[in-house]
Amino acid sequence: MRVQTWGYGSVPGPEIRVRAGDVLRATLVNHLPDPTSIHWHGVALRNDMDGMPGLTQQPVAPGASFTYEFNVPDPGTYFFHPHVGLLDRALYAPLVVEDPQDPGRYDVDTVIMLDDWLTNTPEEEFARLKASGMGGMGMGGGSPTTSAGGMDMGGAATPTTAPENTGPAIPVFLTGR
Repeated sequence: MRVQTWGYGSVPGPEIRVRAGDVLRATLVNHLPDPTSIHWHGVALRNDMDGMPGLTQQPVAPGASFTYEFNVPDPGTYFFHPHVGLLDRALYAPLVVEDPQDPGRYDVDTVIMLDDWLTNTPEEEFARLKASGMGGMGMGGGSPTTSAGGMDMGGAATPTTAPENTGPAIPVFLTGR
């Protein structure tokens, strides 16, 4: 089956691999017909690099670019994706932050990303779900991507500053098409 979708050049997008303590520099060039952003899912970083349009940054307009640059403090396997509009497109990719203390005594380190696919567009599926009574899903309505609806998320957000890195930044260029 072939599908027409958006992506970062492949599905999933290209893996980004850095070491904890590196500075990640990724330039998003938006060739999509809609605004977009990149949210670095699970990564502890400065608010202005978090990619949450309307909360931590403005969306990147079609034809524009934005450079994300931040210290990557914690080893682990993460992923990145946009937080603009309906998210079920192929705009996602792995981010692996290696532990500099890990001796690396393994043969292969492979990331496997699983996803489900729609047979219609995300907008058509959202309309279908709303028509079947699932609109808002009992969470008080709001935008399906930027609002917590009626949920109480608790706590408070406090900006933090990552430690400075003396090494060179890792350059990455992502093009949304």
